[in-house]
Amino acid sequence: MTGTWILLLLACTTPEKNDSTRDTAETAVPPVDDEDPWGVLSLNLHCLKIEGTTFADTSSRMAAIAAEVAGQDIVALALQEVCRNEAEDAGSMLESALEDATGDTWTGTFLLAHTAWEGTADEALESVGILARGSLADISETTFRHQGAMNRVLLGAALDNGVRLYTVHLDVDDSAVRSEQAREIATEALVATDPDFDVLIGGDFNDSSRSGAVWALTATGFVEDTSAQDDERDHILRHTSADLSPVRSSYLFDDVEGPVVSDHKGLASWYGAGSGETPCITHVDFRAEVDTGHFVAVRGSKPPLDWSYGLPAWDLGDGTWRWTATVIPEGEWEIKALLDDATWQDGENAGFAGCGDTTVDAIWEAAP
Repeated sequence: MTGTWILLLLACTTPEKNDSTRDTAETAVPPVDDEDPWGVLSLNLHCLKIEGTTFADTSSRMAAIAAEVAGQDIVALALQEVCRNEAEDAGSMLESALEDATGDTWTGTFLLAHTAWEGTADEALESVGILARGSLADISETTFRHQGAMNRVLLGAALDNGVRLYTVHLDVDDSAVRSEQAREIATEALVATDPDFDVLIGGDFNDSSRSGAVWALTATGFVEDTSAQDDERDHILRHTSADLSPVRSSYLFDDVEGPVVSDHKGLASWYGAGSGETPCITHVDFRAEVDTGHFVAVRGSKPPLDWSYGLPAWDLGDGTWRWTATVIPEGEWEIKALLDDATWQDGENAGFAGCGDTTVDAIWEAAP
């Protein structure tokens, strides 16, 4: 995994692995104190396909997306299925169309995931991408450790307003893999944005708001403010400590708000300045010998930790793996590390302090 960083919330007391029927908690919307809210759009472009749309080619489809964005105060796009072949590059075409439509400079970053529709007339290189008005900083690229049939990646970047945005396209076939990938997202986003947690996560989760994948984020301090329904795949989440106040959300490109441009509707959410919840930050650092290609996961006694599945820790690069939480209350709890979420740390469970900093030396029951 390469360095990367990212957003959501749910109060849940008995987490279970890969549960696709989790309820998400309702949360109060903080008051808006910003006269100029700004929006983020999550959109799956459906590669270079025009079937099901009214457009004759990719260029006119990208121009229609840009025209809608120009009138909606949207400052960033979290994109999935951004494809290119020898003839067309949807990401570059959309970036140019956005500049033409808005008169502003836009910056794009794209991360290759896999080859789509390999061996067919539609074959193309498929990426996820972020396009933003102005500049992008601290770009992070991550390949998920847990993969299904096709390679999946996570892309993050800081916007000019300081908010960190992630775009993601989770596995399409396996709900267990989607949940594992979402846990990796939560770990990266929390460690990357600590201590402010000004982060948004947008993308195609290939699952509903009640899925284990979305729950993996809401259980770790993220919340979904958007109009996403239980039968929808696309979601935008923010961390509850982010200084952002949700203003409204809407579907775009659904033949009501803009033309149909893809097999997905666009999901947009607008934010003003606000005061996020004051986080109770828990850090647990595991000092451990871990060979290249392996990782540390943690299990424990207090949700979102559980003894039946592990949450990944983040490699700080100095032999230390950090697990960060914002939902663990004050108190003394138990934790234990596992190599690759399979080989247990030797000895008794370690104690750790909720809302505090703890360091644990981990030796594996079997050598790495």
